[in-house]
Amino acid sequence: MSDLRTRVRRRAAARFLIMAALAALFESLALYVAGSDLFVPTVKWPAAALLHICAAASFLIFRKRPRGLAGLGHYLPKLCGILTLFLPLAGLVGSVLSVMGAHILLESKGLATHMEGHEYRGDTLLERIETQDSAQILREEISIQPIIDIMSGEDMNLKRGAINLLRRMGTAEAVGMLKNSLTDPAPEVRFYAHTALARLEEKRIDALQEAERKAASEKPEDLRILAMAYRDYADSGLPEQTMREHYWAQAYEIGTRVLFSKPDDIELTLMLADLAYERGEPLVAEGFYANMLNLGKGMMEAYLGLCRIKFEQGDMLELRHLVQSMRETDPQPSENPAARTAYAFWASSGEAS
Repeated sequence: MSDLRTRVRRRAAARFLIMAALAALFESLALYVAGSDLFVPTVKWPAAALLHICAAASFLIFRKRPRGLAGLGHYLPKLCGILTLFLPLAGLVGSVLSVMGAHILLESKGLATHMEGHEYRGDTLLERIETQDSAQILREEISIQPIIDIMSGEDMNLKRGAINLLRRMGTAEAVGMLKNSLTDPAPEVRFYAHTALARLEEKRIDALQEAERKAASEKPEDLRILAMAYRDYADSGLPEQTMREHYWAQAYEIGTRVLFSKPDDIELTLMLADLAYERGEPLVAEGFYANMLNLGKGMMEAYLGLCRIKFEQGDMLELRHLVQSMRETDPQPSENPAARTAYAFWASSGEAS
């Protein structure tokens, strides 16, 4: 792939040099005709103007639709043509020297090299989310917009770097963007996206197999880890909907078994409540959330889960009662800043309507 990119760049540079040579030839002829005494004024000025226009139009030769090298292969030749047309001689010389100098001195390395010193693996991303405030989370959500812009653009090097960065992030949103890249018109982008998804899938499957191997002991803690692993894989964005529901069911079944032996496991209870809701069992989810409130642990997440259920059911009366309870309750702050922000929103909101 590296050789392919080098060949593409060299071909683009060669085409640009041919266009520049033709433009220089026409421009030289235009200057010669304009300064020559061999032609009468009624002939030489129109002829010089026509040759000058041909010099500007030379930059449209071999110009292709923007794709792998949108700059040198498309936009920069157009810019050189415009400058040549409106700035005789100076526009041609200045634009060609600038473009070729930039092409030689600057090497587009993509996001992968630029972000080489930064860690964006999924596990470190989750650790950062647990310790940062909601403003930082908002900034991180906004920061993914440049990747979206790059993947909808035409620069091959930037797309390659963006795909590598998405693989390192490994979040469900990143996986969704990688899946969208499988339909990119560029074969190279499709190849990189497919490779990134395969590596993420392999990593998840290895973790599942390791958890299944340990869970063979039937120890509650090992079964708990397996249930969490099934849930994480289902929510990773990698499996299709049918397999996602299958792993949800596996996580729910194993998690329910473990909860009987560890009824005060709030993290497991919250997972089961969320799974029940995703599986279309809101009444079961309400039971889990209510149990969390009774235990006095994970109350923020429990209230938020109940608010989500009542809001989507359209039960505004019960939702008002929940909001009032949230105002009167001072629960232990959640470790998740997103949950703290959402809880503050509901608790400070006016009457639901």
